[in-house]
This record gives sequence, C-alpha cells and structure tokens, in this order.
Amino acid sequence: PQLDRAVEPDVDDFSVSILAALRAAAAGADLVLFLGISFEQSASCEYLREVLAARPACAVVLVNPDAEAAFAARSAVGDAPALKALAATSDALFAAADA
Repeated sequence: PQLDRAVEPDVDDFSVSILAALRAAAAGADLVLFLGISFEQSASCEYLREVLAARPACAVVLVNPDAEAAFAARSAVGDAPALKALAATSDALFAAADA
C-alpha cells in the first residue's frame, strides 16, 4: 500500500521549529559553547549565524576546534568579534564552570 503523504513529517516545518527554539534559547544566554561541532553541515553553520544574530554581544566559544572546523565556522559568519576559540580539556572546562 502507498503511504498517505499527510502522515509524513514535514521536514521544513520541523527545521523551522528547531531553529526557533534554538534562537529563543540563545536570546537569553550569556555564553554559548560549541563542543565537538565540525561545521561541515550547513545546519550547524546556520545555527552559529542564528546565535550570533540573536545575541551579538554574547560570547560564543568554539571549544577545541580543529583547524578545519575553525576555518568553516569563520567562513560561515565572516567578521564576528564575539566568536572565540578555546583550547581546553573537558576537566578544565567543567572545573571552570563550577568556579
């Protein structure tokens, strides 16, 4: 039997609602960390742009990006002074969060 197209999820609506939720979360943030993101997918680059647009003065930190990930992120957003990169072990990062 053929599936009724009405029961299939609408990927575009799902993507829009996820981005809206992420944008709302970023709007109230003082700090946004990106851990383990390669920025090879357009969705991660889009979310990075959304975060930077939602909170231009908010610190946005790429934690331990490799050279390709850092380049991809910078290429996706252009000149974004709020975007920083940080080299840290997870132990140091979580210890700093507890301080």
